[in-house]
Amino acid sequence: MAKEVQTHNSHTQEQQVQQQKPVLTVKTALMVGIPLFIVQVVVVYFLVAKFFGADVQPPNSQQRTVEQQHTGGETGKIFVVKDMIVNPAGTNGSRYLLVTVGLEASSSKVYDELQQKEVQVCDVLNALFASKTLWELIDVTKRETLRKEVAKRTSALLTNGTVTNVYFSKYIIQ
Repeated sequence: MAKEVQTHNSHTQEQQVQQQKPVLTVKTALMVGIPLFIVQVVVVYFLVAKFFGADVQPPNSQQRTVEQQHTGGETGKIFVVKDMIVNPAGTNGSRYLLVTVGLEASSSKVYDELQQKEVQVCDVLNALFASKTLWELIDVTKRETLRKEVAKRTSALLTNGTVTNVYFSKYIIQ
């Protein structure tokens, strides 16, 4: 009888030990899996950037020149203001517009003047976009009116000519 009690006690102890072993739960799987996934994404990003990103322009240049051929054969220069971030009117900073604006100069003198007045141009663009409500910026039908207003306000800064066209190469509302 003592052997039966002893074997019964050892059997009960084995069950208790098995019950005390940690079981892989969803919570522990997520706690380990998510950081592991993030590390993998970062490694892949850096590998791709190293091998395929050799021709990427560094982000410190705020504007660049783009030569564009017109149908008439003349070459116009485009002054680019990259990645302006603006809070639209009435959003209290909860929404923003990320925009890259290309201003086509009517001549080389105008392009040079745009370069010299880069700070003023950025200020005019910032004030213009910040004065628009979110709905005015979202509405695609008002985009052409916005282009004309950008051209008018930036041309008002210039003495050697005007801005002939405005291009939005990046226009993201978040």
